[in-house]
Amino acid sequence: MTDPLPAGGMDASWCRWVACFVASPARLLDKIAAVIRPGGVAIFHEYIEYDTL
Repeated sequence: MTDPLPAGGMDASWCRWVACFVASPARLLDKIAAVIRPGGVAIFHEYIEYDTL
């Protein structure tokens, strides 16, 4: 979360089981939003309720 992401213009971002483990999911979203091009896609695959596995 402290390292910079590559320069902007990315077409997509895919996070699987990342947001549920970082201290600040909002900061994660801000960092991803800063590098996704307009019209790009951010996909999140997260489990909030582990009982549903």
